[in-house]
Amino acid sequence: MTQETEEEYATLEEGEDDPIEPGEIKVIKGTTLELDDCDLITQWSVHSGAGVTIEVDESEVYEGIGSIKVTVPVGITAIIKCTKSSGSWDLTTYKYLKVVLRAENATPNCNLYFGEAAYNEQNLGAFTMSPSWVQKSWDISGISAASRNAATIFAVYIPNASGVVRTFHIDYVFADPGPSQVKAFDGDKVIQLYPKICTGHYHGTGSPLTVTLNRKGTPSGILLLPNTGARDSFAWQTEIGGYAKNLSSSAIANTVITAVGDGYFTLGTNANTNTSTEIVSYIVMWDD
Repeated sequence: MTQETEEEYATLEEGEDDPIEPGEIKVIKGTTLELDDCDLITQWSVHSGAGVTIEVDESEVYEGIGSIKVTVPVGITAIIKCTKSSGSWDLTTYKYLKVVLRAENATPNCNLYFGEAAYNEQNLGAFTMSPSWVQKSWDISGISAASRNAATIFAVYIPNASGVVRTFHIDYVFADPGPSQVKAFDGDKVIQLYPKICTGHYHGTGSPLTVTLNRKGTPSGILLLPNTGARDSFAWQTEIGGYAKNLSSSAIANTVITAVGDGYFTLGTNANTNTSTEIVSYIVMWDD
């Protein structure tokens, strides 16, 4: 019997193509969408902030040949934005919006935004910028498709601070489809090695809503957990006929989950789990 070590797993090949050698196991990476590589300043501008300057810096680079260097005067709030030169970015099939950042002489709190018509339609929330290059991930999967299918602006917000001129760098902004797949080739066919459980959240619409999951296969169980305290949680299982069951009253409610299929589930208009703008977390399970 051979013993597989952590180091052996760590050397699994990565790429976008399926494995072709019998016995080969490979991490299949999803195709990313580049918003800007920050090698040119073409799409970048200062939205607001008196005296704020931006330039391409070829001496501080995470990838490529340059980064966008931003200098913020003392006591100034800065908003730096990347506006698509033409057309728009369709982010509906992507789970994460990512940006690589580094603070040169301070570690301020900052924020990320994006929008279709205005820079601040979608808001990540404050986080602390690092003195080293860090890839910040923003989970955008819960934002409605209508609010991210034609994005045109990405922005970084830096609040004012007294006593220090702040300098930071932006290098590479992109959208990521989410977790990589692990596939194996058994000599006859390529086998997808799926996780048994995935978690996530969605924003209710009040209308029938389909939630697309991060893996293929028809779920065998779904648990919906509304983030609003007054709402009831629901569980769905194939064994109970495809209906949702209210955990607090044991009442069958077929207006909750109305369809379950390969990589998705569809919600009805039940107010507990699909009220407009309310956030609902989910846990989905598979048998395979």
